Amino acid sequence: MKIGNWLVLMLFGILLVGCSSETKSLKVSPSKIDFQNVNIGDYIEIEVEITNKFGKDVFISDISIIGNSDFQIMTGSATPINLIKNAIHKLTLRFTPTTNVPAVAMLNIIHDASTKPKTVDIQGMGVKVARIEIPVTNFDFGPILHQTTTYKDFDITNLGTSDLIISSFYFTGSGAALYTITAGGNTPVNIFPGTTHTFTVQFAPLTAALYPATLEISHNAINEASPSTITIEGEGVFTSPEFTLNNTSPWDFGLIATTFPSTQQLTIESNGTDDLTISSVTLLTGTAFSVSKIEDGNGNALTLPELVPIGNTIYVFIEFAPTTNTTFNDTLTITHDATNHATPLDISLTGEGRDEIVKTFDSVTKTKENWTIPAGVTMLRIETWGAEGGGTGWGTPGKGARMRGDFAVQPGDVLQIAVGEQGETGGKGGGGGGGTFVVSNSQPMIIAGAGGGCHYYDNGLDAKDGVITQTCTPHPSTGTGDTSGSGGGWNGDGANGDYSAQGGKGWANGLAGGLKHTHSASHWSNGDGGYGGGGGGCWAAGSAGGYNGGVSATSGGNQTPGGTGGGSINNGSNQSNTAGVQVGNGKVIITY
Repeated sequence: MKIGNWLVLMLFGILLVGCSSETKSLKVSPSKIDFQNVNIGDYIEIEVEITNKFGKDVFISDISIIGNSDFQIMTGSATPINLIKNAIHKLTLRFTPTTNVPAVAMLNIIHDASTKPKTVDIQGMGVKVARIEIPVTNFDFGPILHQTTTYKDFDITNLGTSDLIISSFYFTGSGAALYTITAGGNTPVNIFPGTTHTFTVQFAPLTAALYPATLEISHNAINEASPSTITIEGEGVFTSPEFTLNNTSPWDFGLIATTFPSTQQLTIESNGTDDLTISSVTLLTGTAFSVSKIEDGNGNALTLPELVPIGNTIYVFIEFAPTTNTTFNDTLTITHDATNHATPLDISLTGEGRDEIVKTFDSVTKTKENWTIPAGVTMLRIETWGAEGGGTGWGTPGKGARMRGDFAVQPGDVLQIAVGEQGETGGKGGGGGGGTFVVSNSQPMIIAGAGGGCHYYDNGLDAKDGVITQTCTPHPSTGTGDTSGSGGGWNGDGANGDYSAQGGKGWANGLAGGLKHTHSASHWSNGDGGYGGGGGGCWAAGSAGGYNGGVSATSGGNQTPGGTGGGSINNGSNQSNTAGVQVGNGKVIITY
């Protein structure tokens, strides 16, 4: 063989050897990953294939994306991967743009076929778009008195990243002419990203009829077909049941002690042009709130449903009884046929439980003390005791009355409190005791009458106790002798007696106890009246202070009467009243 031919054959062999051991590489398809334009808030996924073109297995130790975090590998990134010859491994890549600037990254594949990773460029672009949200799809104006006008609002929110343009509003349907957008509807309306625009629809029925319509809203949002629609319903009526409430949502019962339930009243007044029907009043959970009773204007119990004639009122009593120191919430639902409120009408109830606080006034300061109702307190339980009358030994002085009631109050209001003083003892007889007063806004809340003073004679008639009624009946006069001072009270001063024995002063004049008679004989009933309107003693004992002060009888004859007790009043609810229980001075206990 010639040398030249041998060289050619040898070179051809070398080339064949080189082809059989081709350079190792991986093939990735597509070779450049381009998501192009994607709306911000949306995403697009692309499937990527990794193919092993080697003559042997390839070990892939890691697959990741380097760069912008808007690109993610959704499937196929779990490693290690042993990719056999000509096998294909698939990845799913997602692009979720957050901005409208070009986004770039790189797919990075680390494998054992080369010391360098296999890389593929990734790119995409976010596009700003408008997205519309209309929370309501149906407007029901309900029955409306014809030839009147009512309004409802609805909101449109732009949840996108570009301006939302509302280009037109258009009412269609048989009732379209009765509806108008009166506020916020001058088109075009430009709603910026992340903001809400409020529109007002007016309904003005001309006669008694149903007026269905559809509101069509044209816009540039991508998430909802344009126009978006709202179904509208309304009815004109010739007569219209309506009502008003004294409490609306949210109804806050305030800060209430866990051992002291609070009952508050919801007043429903029928004031339309037709009788009102209240079908039901219910609570969503009834955990701490309950409907304790429902009454008409005369205090008669009602069972719903109830027809409430025009001008009449019903009263719903709601009790709040917290069990722990926390906030309680509930919903009171009223079902009715009125045209001026949605039916059912929901009223949110709230209140807070807490440990009870007790405030005691048991010092006789001989003044009217002021006490301010603390913040958050809307109910008080007030308990008052009138003072005992004066006297000791043969006679028995009258004891003060005890009065207790619950009161709805306003935080910041100031109560005036006067604690009654026991009547003075003189010559074993004595002056009348002083009543105990709690007053708010110049009106009596609760007053406990005191006991009358006793006479020093052992053949006397015992003094009268303080009573739970407004006036105490005195002993009858037994002769034509001297009289002592009468008791003062809410309604005025007590009358003076003989020998300068003074009547007790009433609320308006300071409640000072009346002074005893001017004689010096120690065996007479010569005791001063106690602060709180107690009358001063003379031959006869002094009478007591209270709502109405006691009137002293005339002494003399075979039996000499003791002083008359004072009257009481209680303007609270959940009353508990007892006559003739208190000895010594009076006191006031306020629980809240």
